[in-house]
Amino acid sequence: MMNQPNEHTAGFCQNLVGFLQNYNLFPSSPPSKCRSELSVQRVSTMIFIFLSILLLTMPSIYISYTISTDPYYRQSIIQPSYLTYLTLYSKYPESLSCQCNQISISYATFLQIKVTLHQICISVFVTNNWIESLIVNDGTEIFEEDFRKTAPHAFEALSMFCDMSNRSIHNNLQQFLSNEYISTHVTTMRTFDERINFKLTQLFLSMVENFQVSIAMIQRTIHINGLFSGLGINYELHRKNTDNNSIFIKPKKYNDCSCSRSSYCAQKSSIYNYPNPLSSFDVPGFYIGCNVIDALLQSDLRCFYDLNCLDQLQQHLPSLLSIPVHASSLLPFDSRFSAKTPILHLVNELMIEERVTTVSHQYYYDQCEPISCTFITKSSENISMAIHIIGVILPTIGGILPVLKLIISIFTNIIIFCIRKPSNRIAPNTLNIYT
Repeated sequence: MMNQPNEHTAGFCQNLVGFLQNYNLFPSSPPSKCRSELSVQRVSTMIFIFLSILLLTMPSIYISYTISTDPYYRQSIIQPSYLTYLTLYSKYPESLSCQCNQISISYATFLQIKVTLHQICISVFVTNNWIESLIVNDGTEIFEEDFRKTAPHAFEALSMFCDMSNRSIHNNLQQFLSNEYISTHVTTMRTFDERINFKLTQLFLSMVENFQVSIAMIQRTIHINGLFSGLGINYELHRKNTDNNSIFIKPKKYNDCSCSRSSYCAQKSSIYNYPNPLSSFDVPGFYIGCNVIDALLQSDLRCFYDLNCLDQLQQHLPSLLSIPVHASSLLPFDSRFSAKTPILHLVNELMIEERVTTVSHQYYYDQCEPISCTFITKSSENISMAIHIIGVILPTIGGILPVLKLIISIFTNIIIFCIRKPSNRIAPNTLNIYT
């Protein structure tokens, strides 16, 4: 039972071989039983089939050859305009290459950077008028922990941060823009933007890191040296006893945190009615501590967004009445920072509110002054010609095959006629022609 499939396959193959061996497109009429004649007819059939297959496969071979050997052409355009460059790039993004006449180009020619600082840096709260108005000089006694005692120095430090940030940004940008962008060939727009953005990201990261290092160094210097604050906010002087004039220094504490251990000790900043130690107004978000800078960095600016808070400050500091604080209050919707963002975070961001960068690839291209643009294009002439030829050949082949069959039929009958001719005479024979 297992041999039946093999027997069927073998039988089919034998039948197929027998069919092909006996296949005859040029039988004589009446059918001949002569082996020589049948052999000639079958050979003619094979020749016809071979020539037919050859005629039908030649167009396919021609197309494959044409496509595989289709040549590439390098073309050049001398001093193309920017619009021409964009057109060429849209068509030949992989092969387009434009050699620059000017390989070194200043960043300032194609790059503009506009930096806007946090609104506190352009507000009235960092002006001399505001700072001087915070100073109590009418003889009123106030505690060292009073907001009015430290506020002038805190806002002076805040103004200093704004100035430092502004100078750092200006100097670094000027230095960066004076540098030169090097390219021997025109950089594509996408790559150009990526490179510039990467450079700017690195620049601003470096600026922020350097600024943070400077602030941290100031803080460490103050704490390590144990500098005595003239405001008396980190250490107090005490007499040992009333019999002599010896004194000792006692570190102050804020919320059970000693200034001798940390410079970051802080508590909320308040306004007092001396000598009453109870607070009459706590300034929201503002802190006082072992030194002005550390306390300021822990503070935030929420009070200066709030008109009610500003009104309270004016009530306790009548000298502020001359300043239009209502018109000068900070606007929460004009900032990427919230009103409760610590000033330390603002400083760590270099007080930058917004950075707008304008990069012009066209200005860069104009400065590059390309000598020429070269691109590689694949000619479509051969393919078009091949398609045209095939369109002509295929119908022609349809007409050639019957003619070919007729010619082979004639030659086949001539050969058969010669085979049938007796050796001593020519016997008449009928010429069969098949189409």
